[in-house]
Amino acid sequence: MSSLAVGEPFTGSLPHPECWGTVGYLTEKEVTAFETLRATVKEAGLLEHYGDTLCLLRFLRARKFNVKKSFRMIQDDNTFRIPFRGRTFQLSDFASLLVMTDEEVVYQGGRDKEGRPVIYLRLANFFPSMVSSDEELVLFFVFYFSGLLQLAWERKREDFTVICDLKDWSFKNFSLPLTRLLINILQNYYPERLGRVFVVNMPMLFRGAWNLIYPLLDERTRCKIRIKKAAEGILETIDLDQLEDGYGGAHERWSCRDPIVSPLFQVDETPALSESGKIPEDDIEEGSDDDPTAVQFAKVVSPKSKKVSFSALIRLLKRGKVYNGTPRTKSEMQMTKSSYSTVEDGQLSVEEFETLRQQLDELKKTFTALESHNREMRAAIAQLKGKKFDKSDSPKESHIPFGLQMILIVVFAMQVLQVQLLIFGKA
Repeated sequence: MSSLAVGEPFTGSLPHPECWGTVGYLTEKEVTAFETLRATVKEAGLLEHYGDTLCLLRFLRARKFNVKKSFRMIQDDNTFRIPFRGRTFQLSDFASLLVMTDEEVVYQGGRDKEGRPVIYLRLANFFPSMVSSDEELVLFFVFYFSGLLQLAWERKREDFTVICDLKDWSFKNFSLPLTRLLINILQNYYPERLGRVFVVNMPMLFRGAWNLIYPLLDERTRCKIRIKKAAEGILETIDLDQLEDGYGGAHERWSCRDPIVSPLFQVDETPALSESGKIPEDDIEEGSDDDPTAVQFAKVVSPKSKKVSFSALIRLLKRGKVYNGTPRTKSEMQMTKSSYSTVEDGQLSVEEFETLRQQLDELKKTFTALESHNREMRAAIAQLKGKKFDKSDSPKESHIPFGLQMILIVVFAMQVLQVQLLIFGKA
Protein backbone atom coordinates (compact mmCIF):
# COMPACT_ATOMS: atom_id res chain seq x y z
CA MET A 1 0.00 0.00 0.00
CA SER A 2 1.36 3.42 -0.94
CA SER A 3 2.10 5.76 1.96
CA LEU A 4 2.71 8.78 -0.24
CA ALA A 5 1.79 12.09 1.33
CA VAL A 6 -0.33 14.39 -0.81
CA GLY A 7 1.83 17.33 0.26
CA GLU A 8 0.95 20.93 0.91
CA PRO A 9 -1.82 22.56 -1.15
CA PHE A 10 -0.58 23.56 -4.58
CA THR A 11 -0.97 27.12 -5.86
CA GLY A 12 -0.17 28.40 -9.29
CA SER A 13 -0.52 27.00 -12.80
CA LEU A 14 -0.18 23.30 -13.56
CA PRO A 15 2.92 22.48 -15.64
CA HIS A 16 0.83 20.02 -17.67
CA PRO A 17 -2.89 19.16 -17.74
CA GLU A 18 -2.15 15.57 -16.70
CA CYS A 19 -0.72 16.84 -13.41
CA TRP A 20 -4.24 17.71 -12.28
CA GLY A 21 -5.36 15.73 -9.25
CA THR A 22 -1.99 14.02 -8.69
CA VAL A 23 0.38 14.00 -5.72
CA GLY A 24 2.05 17.38 -5.30
CA TYR A 25 -0.48 19.24 -7.41
CA LEU A 26 -3.60 19.19 -5.23
CA THR A 27 -5.36 22.42 -4.36
CA GLU A 28 -6.55 23.09 -0.82
CA LYS A 29 -10.07 21.90 -1.68
CA GLU A 30 -8.69 18.74 -3.30
CA VAL A 31 -6.51 17.96 -0.28
CA THR A 32 -9.59 18.32 1.93
CA ALA A 33 -11.57 16.03 -0.38
CA PHE A 34 -8.78 13.42 -0.23
CA GLU A 35 -8.66 13.45 3.57
CA THR A 36 -12.45 13.26 3.80
CA LEU A 37 -12.63 10.31 1.41
CA ARG A 38 -9.87 8.46 3.23
CA ALA A 39 -11.69 8.91 6.55
CA THR A 40 -14.95 7.73 4.97
CA VAL A 41 -13.27 4.64 3.50
CA LYS A 42 -11.70 3.85 6.89
CA GLU A 43 -15.04 4.17 8.66
CA ALA A 44 -16.61 1.79 6.13
CA GLY A 45 -13.98 -0.85 6.85
CA LEU A 46 -12.51 -0.69 3.33
CA LEU A 47 -9.17 0.93 4.16
CA GLU A 48 -7.30 -2.35 3.68
CA HIS A 49 -8.23 -2.41 0.00
CA TYR A 50 -8.62 1.28 -0.77
CA GLY A 51 -6.28 3.10 1.63
CA ASP A 52 -3.60 3.50 -1.03
CA THR A 53 -2.96 7.17 -1.79
CA LEU A 54 -2.69 6.73 -5.54
CA CYS A 55 -5.79 4.54 -5.55
CA LEU A 56 -7.92 7.13 -3.72
CA LEU A 57 -6.73 9.89 -6.04
CA ARG A 58 -7.72 7.86 -9.09
CA PHE A 59 -11.28 7.51 -7.82
CA LEU A 60 -11.37 11.21 -6.92
CA ARG A 61 -10.16 12.28 -10.36
CA ALA A 62 -12.69 9.98 -12.00
CA ARG A 63 -15.48 11.82 -10.16
CA LYS A 64 -13.91 15.29 -10.26
CA PHE A 65 -13.15 15.23 -6.51
CA ASN A 66 -16.76 14.81 -5.50
CA VAL A 67 -16.31 12.82 -2.27
CA LYS A 68 -19.82 11.35 -2.24
CA LYS A 69 -19.62 10.10 -5.83
CA SER A 70 -16.05 8.85 -5.34
CA PHE A 71 -17.03 6.82 -2.29
CA ARG A 72 -20.05 5.40 -4.10
CA MET A 73 -17.69 4.38 -6.90
CA ILE A 74 -15.41 2.65 -4.40
CA GLN A 75 -18.38 0.74 -2.99
CA ASP A 76 -19.33 -0.37 -6.49
CA ASP A 77 -15.75 -1.40 -7.17
CA ASN A 78 -15.58 -3.44 -3.99
CA THR A 79 -18.80 -5.27 -4.91
CA PHE A 80 -17.43 -6.00 -8.37
CA ARG A 81 -14.21 -7.52 -7.00
CA ILE A 82 -15.79 -9.76 -4.36
CA PRO A 83 -16.41 -12.66 -6.79
CA PHE A 84 -12.72 -12.65 -7.75
CA ARG A 85 -11.14 -12.46 -4.32
CA GLY A 86 -10.06 -15.89 -3.24
CA ARG A 87 -10.47 -17.24 -6.75
CA THR A 88 -7.73 -19.27 -8.40
CA PHE A 89 -7.64 -18.58 -12.13
CA GLN A 90 -6.77 -21.53 -14.32
CA LEU A 91 -6.45 -22.05 -18.03
CA SER A 92 -9.83 -23.76 -18.11
CA ASP A 93 -11.59 -20.60 -16.83
CA PHE A 94 -11.29 -18.94 -20.22
CA ALA A 95 -9.65 -21.50 -22.49
CA SER A 96 -11.79 -20.56 -25.50
CA LEU A 97 -10.92 -16.87 -25.11
CA LEU A 98 -7.18 -17.50 -25.25
CA VAL A 99 -7.71 -17.77 -28.98
CA MET A 100 -7.87 -13.97 -28.84
CA THR A 101 -4.18 -13.88 -27.97
CA ASP A 102 -3.22 -16.64 -30.41
CA GLU A 103 -5.10 -14.82 -33.18
CA GLU A 104 -3.43 -11.55 -32.10
CA VAL A 105 -6.65 -9.85 -31.10
CA VAL A 106 -4.86 -8.53 -28.01
CA TYR A 107 -1.26 -8.87 -26.86
CA GLN A 108 1.29 -6.87 -24.91
CA GLY A 109 4.68 -5.79 -26.18
CA GLY A 110 7.18 -3.13 -25.11
CA ARG A 111 6.72 0.10 -23.18
CA ASP A 112 6.29 3.74 -24.07
CA LYS A 113 8.69 6.51 -23.08
CA GLU A 114 6.91 6.98 -19.73
CA GLY A 115 7.25 3.29 -18.81
CA ARG A 116 3.66 2.33 -19.55
CA PRO A 117 3.22 -1.19 -21.00
CA VAL A 118 1.87 -1.12 -24.56
CA ILE A 119 -0.90 -3.43 -25.71
CA TYR A 120 -1.90 -4.00 -29.32
CA LEU A 121 -5.52 -4.54 -30.37
CA ARG A 122 -6.28 -5.92 -33.83
CA LEU A 123 -10.06 -5.82 -33.81
CA ALA A 124 -10.46 -7.27 -37.30
CA ASN A 125 -9.27 -10.56 -35.80
CA PHE A 126 -12.08 -10.55 -33.23
CA PHE A 127 -15.49 -12.13 -33.81
CA PRO A 128 -18.32 -12.11 -31.24
CA SER A 129 -18.64 -15.87 -31.72
CA MET A 130 -15.30 -16.22 -29.90
CA VAL A 131 -17.09 -15.36 -26.66
CA SER A 132 -18.91 -18.40 -25.35
CA SER A 133 -20.32 -16.55 -22.31
CA ASP A 134 -20.25 -13.12 -20.71
CA GLU A 135 -18.89 -14.62 -17.50
CA GLU A 136 -15.92 -16.11 -19.33
CA LEU A 137 -15.20 -12.76 -21.00
CA VAL A 138 -15.25 -10.90 -17.68
CA LEU A 139 -12.95 -13.48 -16.09
CA PHE A 140 -10.46 -13.10 -18.92
CA PHE A 141 -10.76 -9.31 -18.78
CA VAL A 142 -10.04 -9.17 -15.05
CA PHE A 143 -7.19 -11.67 -15.31
CA TYR A 144 -5.55 -9.88 -18.24
CA PHE A 145 -5.85 -6.41 -16.70
CA SER A 146 -4.47 -7.69 -13.41
CA GLY A 147 -1.33 -8.84 -15.22
CA LEU A 148 -1.16 -5.69 -17.34
CA LEU A 149 -1.33 -3.41 -14.30
CA GLN A 150 1.28 -5.50 -12.56
CA LEU A 151 3.63 -4.84 -15.49
CA ALA A 152 2.84 -1.13 -15.20
CA TRP A 153 3.54 -1.08 -11.47
CA GLU A 154 7.03 -2.52 -12.08
CA ARG A 155 7.87 0.93 -13.47
CA LYS A 156 5.76 2.70 -10.84
CA ARG A 157 3.06 3.44 -13.41
CA GLU A 158 -0.69 3.07 -12.92
CA ASP A 159 -1.74 3.17 -16.56
CA PHE A 160 -1.02 1.67 -19.97
CA THR A 161 -0.92 2.60 -23.66
CA VAL A 162 -3.12 1.06 -26.36
CA ILE A 163 -2.55 0.84 -30.11
CA CYS A 164 -5.88 -0.07 -31.66
CA ASP A 165 -5.54 -1.23 -35.27
CA LEU A 166 -8.80 -1.22 -37.26
CA LYS A 167 -7.40 -2.41 -40.57
CA ASP A 168 -10.00 -4.63 -42.33
CA TRP A 169 -12.48 -4.06 -39.46
CA SER A 170 -16.19 -4.38 -40.28
CA PHE A 171 -19.49 -4.76 -38.41
CA LYS A 172 -19.00 -8.51 -38.29
CA ASN A 173 -16.28 -7.79 -35.72
CA PHE A 174 -18.59 -5.65 -33.55
CA SER A 175 -21.05 -6.46 -30.79
CA LEU A 176 -22.89 -3.66 -29.00
CA PRO A 177 -23.68 -5.69 -25.84
CA LEU A 178 -20.07 -6.87 -25.45
CA THR A 179 -18.74 -3.38 -26.12
CA ARG A 180 -21.07 -1.86 -23.53
CA LEU A 181 -20.07 -4.53 -21.03
CA LEU A 182 -16.32 -3.96 -21.40
CA ILE A 183 -16.51 -0.17 -21.49
CA ASN A 184 -18.66 -0.16 -18.36
CA ILE A 185 -16.13 -2.34 -16.53
CA LEU A 186 -13.18 -0.25 -17.69
CA GLN A 187 -14.75 3.08 -16.70
CA ASN A 188 -16.25 2.06 -13.37
CA TYR A 189 -13.73 -0.45 -12.02
CA TYR A 190 -10.46 0.62 -13.65
CA PRO A 191 -10.65 4.42 -13.36
CA GLU A 192 -7.80 6.51 -14.73
CA ARG A 193 -5.99 3.48 -16.15
CA LEU A 194 -5.91 4.52 -19.80
CA GLY A 195 -2.73 6.45 -20.46
CA ARG A 196 -2.87 6.79 -24.24
CA VAL A 197 -5.04 5.24 -26.95
CA PHE A 198 -4.06 5.47 -30.62
CA VAL A 199 -6.58 4.36 -33.24
CA VAL A 200 -5.00 3.63 -36.62
CA ASN A 201 -6.31 2.43 -39.99
CA MET A 202 -9.88 3.48 -39.25
CA PRO A 203 -12.24 2.19 -41.98
CA MET A 204 -15.31 4.05 -43.19
CA LEU A 205 -17.74 1.67 -41.51
CA PHE A 206 -16.15 2.26 -38.10
CA ARG A 207 -17.62 5.74 -38.01
CA GLY A 208 -21.08 4.25 -37.55
CA ALA A 209 -19.96 2.03 -34.67
CA TRP A 210 -17.96 4.90 -33.17
CA ASN A 211 -21.16 6.96 -32.95
CA LEU A 212 -22.51 4.25 -30.62
CA ILE A 213 -19.33 3.84 -28.58
CA TYR A 214 -18.31 7.48 -28.14
CA PRO A 215 -21.27 8.52 -25.89
CA LEU A 216 -20.40 5.67 -23.52
CA LEU A 217 -16.99 7.19 -22.75
CA ASP A 218 -16.47 9.82 -20.09
CA GLU A 219 -14.89 13.17 -20.94
CA ARG A 220 -11.41 12.45 -19.58
CA THR A 221 -11.29 9.14 -21.45
CA ARG A 222 -12.19 10.86 -24.71
CA CYS A 223 -9.27 13.29 -24.29
CA LYS A 224 -6.80 10.41 -24.15
CA ILE A 225 -7.93 8.87 -27.42
CA ARG A 226 -6.11 10.05 -30.53
CA ILE A 227 -7.55 9.19 -33.93
CA LYS A 228 -6.40 12.01 -36.19
CA LYS A 229 -2.65 11.85 -36.85
CA ALA A 230 -2.45 8.80 -34.60
CA ALA A 231 0.66 7.49 -36.38
CA GLU A 232 2.55 10.68 -35.50
CA GLY A 233 1.40 10.43 -31.91
CA ILE A 234 2.65 6.86 -31.65
CA LEU A 235 6.15 7.86 -32.74
CA GLU A 236 6.13 10.72 -30.23
CA THR A 237 5.10 8.41 -27.39
CA ILE A 238 7.00 5.16 -28.02
CA ASP A 239 10.70 4.68 -28.78
CA LEU A 240 11.49 2.92 -32.05
CA ASP A 241 13.14 -0.07 -30.35
CA GLN A 242 9.92 -0.65 -28.37
CA LEU A 243 7.52 -0.24 -31.29
CA GLU A 244 6.58 -2.84 -33.89
CA ASP A 245 7.96 -2.22 -37.36
CA GLY A 246 4.44 -2.28 -38.77
CA TYR A 247 3.76 1.03 -37.01
CA GLY A 248 7.03 2.76 -37.87
CA GLY A 249 9.19 1.18 -35.20
CA ALA A 250 12.30 -0.99 -35.35
CA HIS A 251 11.08 -4.00 -33.37
CA GLU A 252 9.76 -7.16 -34.99
CA ARG A 253 6.22 -8.22 -34.16
CA TRP A 254 5.85 -9.03 -30.49
CA SER A 255 4.89 -12.57 -29.50
CA CYS A 256 1.16 -13.19 -29.02
CA ARG A 257 2.10 -15.32 -25.99
CA ASP A 258 2.89 -12.21 -24.04
CA PRO A 259 4.19 -12.00 -20.43
CA ILE A 260 0.60 -11.94 -19.16
CA VAL A 261 -0.78 -15.17 -20.66
CA SER A 262 2.45 -17.16 -21.12
CA PRO A 263 2.62 -18.26 -17.42
CA LEU A 264 -0.65 -20.13 -17.95
CA PHE A 265 1.13 -22.42 -20.39
CA GLN A 266 4.32 -22.88 -18.34
CA VAL A 267 3.69 -25.69 -15.89
CA ASP A 268 7.21 -25.46 -14.41
CA GLU A 269 7.13 -21.75 -13.73
CA THR A 270 5.02 -19.71 -11.33
CA PRO A 271 3.98 -16.22 -12.45
CA ALA A 272 6.46 -13.72 -11.03
CA LEU A 273 5.39 -10.80 -8.88
CA SER A 274 6.56 -7.27 -9.47
CA GLU A 275 9.62 -5.78 -7.78
CA SER A 276 7.45 -4.43 -4.98
CA GLY A 277 5.88 -7.86 -4.48
CA LYS A 278 2.37 -6.69 -5.24
CA ILE A 279 0.26 -4.32 -7.28
CA PRO A 280 -1.92 -1.45 -5.98
CA GLU A 281 -4.35 -2.67 -3.35
CA ASP A 282 -7.54 -1.95 -5.30
CA ASP A 283 -6.47 -4.42 -7.95
CA ILE A 284 -6.21 -8.21 -7.73
CA GLU A 285 -2.91 -9.64 -6.61
CA GLU A 286 -1.33 -12.47 -8.55
CA GLY A 287 0.75 -15.45 -7.50
CA SER A 288 0.01 -18.99 -6.34
CA ASP A 289 2.11 -21.59 -4.55
CA ASP A 290 -0.41 -24.38 -5.01
CA ASP A 291 -1.00 -24.49 -8.74
CA PRO A 292 1.84 -23.27 -11.01
CA THR A 293 -0.61 -22.85 -13.89
CA ALA A 294 -3.02 -20.67 -11.91
CA VAL A 295 -3.23 -17.19 -10.45
CA GLN A 296 -4.39 -16.84 -6.84
CA PHE A 297 -6.35 -13.77 -5.77
CA ALA A 298 -6.27 -12.33 -2.27
CA LYS A 299 -8.75 -14.12 0.00
CA VAL A 300 -10.28 -11.09 1.68
CA VAL A 301 -13.90 -10.00 1.75
CA SER A 302 -15.10 -6.78 3.32
CA PRO A 303 -17.30 -7.49 6.37
CA LYS A 304 -19.77 -4.81 5.24
CA SER A 305 -20.06 -5.99 1.65
CA LYS A 306 -22.99 -7.93 0.26
CA LYS A 307 -22.50 -10.72 -2.23
CA VAL A 308 -24.11 -10.41 -5.62
CA SER A 309 -24.39 -13.35 -7.98
CA PHE A 310 -21.92 -13.17 -10.83
CA SER A 311 -24.59 -13.59 -13.51
CA ALA A 312 -26.74 -10.83 -11.96
CA LEU A 313 -23.76 -8.50 -11.88
CA ILE A 314 -23.07 -9.20 -15.56
CA ARG A 315 -26.67 -8.37 -16.47
CA LEU A 316 -26.41 -5.02 -14.72
CA LEU A 317 -23.10 -4.21 -16.40
CA LYS A 318 -24.52 -4.98 -19.83
CA ARG A 319 -27.29 -2.47 -19.15
CA GLY A 320 -24.76 0.19 -18.25
CA LYS A 321 -25.58 -0.02 -14.52
CA VAL A 322 -23.54 -0.64 -11.39
CA TYR A 323 -24.65 -2.10 -8.08
CA ASN A 324 -23.09 -1.75 -4.63
CA GLY A 325 -25.66 -3.72 -2.64
CA THR A 326 -27.04 -0.70 -0.77
CA PRO A 327 -29.92 1.00 -2.63
CA ARG A 328 -30.66 4.29 -0.92
CA THR A 329 -34.13 5.15 -2.15
CA LYS A 330 -37.33 3.31 -2.90
CA SER A 331 -36.94 4.00 -6.62
CA GLU A 332 -33.40 2.62 -6.51
CA MET A 333 -34.61 -0.51 -4.77
CA GLN A 334 -37.31 -1.00 -7.38
CA MET A 335 -34.79 -0.42 -10.18
CA THR A 336 -32.38 -2.90 -8.61
CA LYS A 337 -35.11 -5.51 -8.26
CA SER A 338 -36.22 -5.08 -11.87
CA SER A 339 -32.59 -5.24 -13.04
CA TYR A 340 -32.21 -8.67 -11.52
CA SER A 341 -35.36 -10.09 -13.10
CA THR A 342 -35.62 -11.54 -16.57
CA VAL A 343 -38.44 -11.07 -19.02
CA GLU A 344 -40.34 -14.30 -19.24
CA ASP A 345 -43.72 -13.23 -20.56
CA GLY A 346 -42.38 -11.14 -23.44
CA GLN A 347 -43.57 -7.85 -21.88
CA LEU A 348 -41.23 -4.87 -21.52
CA SER A 349 -41.19 -2.67 -18.46
CA VAL A 350 -41.26 1.12 -18.79
CA GLU A 351 -37.54 1.28 -18.10
CA GLU A 352 -36.75 -1.43 -20.64
CA PHE A 353 -38.94 0.20 -23.27
CA GLU A 354 -37.19 3.54 -22.73
CA THR A 355 -33.78 1.87 -23.06
CA LEU A 356 -34.89 0.17 -26.27
CA ARG A 357 -36.20 3.47 -27.65
CA GLN A 358 -32.92 5.24 -26.91
CA GLN A 359 -30.90 2.47 -28.50
CA LEU A 360 -33.08 2.49 -31.61
CA ASP A 361 -32.64 6.27 -31.86
CA GLU A 362 -28.87 5.75 -31.77
CA LEU A 363 -29.12 3.12 -34.48
CA LYS A 364 -31.27 5.43 -36.60
CA LYS A 365 -28.61 8.14 -36.35
CA THR A 366 -25.96 5.61 -37.35
CA PHE A 367 -27.99 4.47 -40.33
CA THR A 368 -28.60 8.08 -41.37
CA ALA A 369 -24.88 8.83 -41.10
CA LEU A 370 -24.07 5.84 -43.32
CA GLU A 371 -26.57 7.00 -45.94
CA SER A 372 -25.20 10.54 -45.81
CA HIS A 373 -21.65 9.29 -46.23
CA ASN A 374 -22.76 7.17 -49.19
CA ARG A 375 -24.35 10.22 -50.84
CA GLU A 376 -21.12 12.17 -50.38
CA MET A 377 -19.19 9.38 -52.05
CA ARG A 378 -21.62 9.28 -54.97
CA ALA A 379 -21.40 13.06 -55.35
CA ALA A 380 -17.62 12.90 -55.44
CA ILE A 381 -17.69 10.12 -58.04
CA ALA A 382 -20.18 12.05 -60.17
CA GLN A 383 -18.00 15.14 -59.97
CA LEU A 384 -14.97 13.17 -61.09
CA LYS A 385 -16.98 11.90 -64.06
CA GLY A 386 -17.95 15.45 -64.96
CA LYS A 387 -21.61 14.93 -64.15
CA LYS A 388 -23.85 17.15 -62.08
CA PHE A 389 -25.10 15.43 -58.94
CA ASP A 390 -28.68 16.15 -57.93
CA LYS A 391 -29.00 16.07 -54.12
CA SER A 392 -32.75 15.69 -54.42
CA ASP A 393 -32.38 12.27 -56.01
CA SER A 394 -34.53 9.73 -54.23
CA PRO A 395 -33.02 6.36 -53.29
CA LYS A 396 -34.92 4.72 -56.15
CA GLU A 397 -33.49 7.19 -58.66
CA SER A 398 -29.96 7.13 -57.31
CA HIS A 399 -27.18 4.89 -58.42
CA ILE A 400 -26.50 3.20 -55.10
CA PRO A 401 -25.24 -0.29 -55.87
CA PHE A 402 -27.79 -2.91 -54.87
CA GLY A 403 -25.12 -4.72 -52.82
CA LEU A 404 -24.42 -1.60 -50.74
CA GLN A 405 -28.12 -1.12 -50.08
CA MET A 406 -28.33 -4.68 -48.81
CA ILE A 407 -25.27 -4.20 -46.60
CA LEU A 408 -26.82 -1.12 -44.99
CA ILE A 409 -30.10 -2.96 -44.40
CA VAL A 410 -28.36 -6.03 -42.95
CA VAL A 411 -26.14 -3.89 -40.68
CA PHE A 412 -29.16 -2.02 -39.33
CA ALA A 413 -31.14 -5.23 -38.80
CA MET A 414 -28.18 -6.84 -37.04
CA GLN A 415 -27.89 -3.92 -34.64
CA VAL A 416 -31.63 -4.02 -33.87
CA LEU A 417 -31.38 -7.71 -33.02
CA GLN A 418 -28.40 -7.01 -30.76
CA VAL A 419 -30.36 -4.31 -28.94
CA GLN A 420 -33.28 -6.70 -28.43
CA LEU A 421 -30.90 -9.29 -26.99
CA LEU A 422 -29.37 -6.62 -24.79
CA ILE A 423 -32.76 -5.62 -23.41
CA PHE A 424 -33.70 -9.22 -22.61
CA GLY A 425 -30.30 -9.93 -21.04
CA LYS A 426 -29.56 -12.93 -23.28
CA ALA A 427 -26.84 -11.50 -25.51
